[in-house]
Amino acid sequence: MGEKRILDEKTRKQLFGYVPFSTEVKVNYTPEEFDVIADVTLRPVFEVRSLTQAEQSQLKTNYRGYTSDAKPEEIDTIVEKNMAIARNCISGWSNYFDAGTGEEIEYNEEHKKQLPGWIIVKIAEFIKKISSISVPENLSLK
Repeated sequence: MGEKRILDEKTRKQLFGYVPFSTEVKVNYTPEEFDVIADVTLRPVFEVRSLTQAEQSQLKTNYRGYTSDAKPEEIDTIVEKNMAIARNCISGWSNYFDAGTGEEIEYNEEHKKQLPGWIIVKIAEFIKKISSISVPENLSLK
């Protein structure tokens, strides 16, 4: 065996979704909707990890509940369970501001529960990608 090689950051990001991603490693993610903020130092950055095998299995189990005869309250329960899994993969953030007060929102469990649904969905999509969930698997999770 030769010298241990480490990927550069650009190549590493290009490989997200194609090769394994350790659940012990965290990566920064900013939803593309925040690209409109000219000052990149003010764009929210969420520190996330990939899904564990147990979380992937739970997502698949949850999505099996999406049937044509599922009641709205059953669907709401599934959505909340899946959002909880995505929230659990968030370990921090920076540059996340309250537009009303202009103040930065500190990371804590209570504030994490209050993240807007669209942000959780974007983070969930990214987490599924870095967790190497294949395209057919991802389609089955929608």
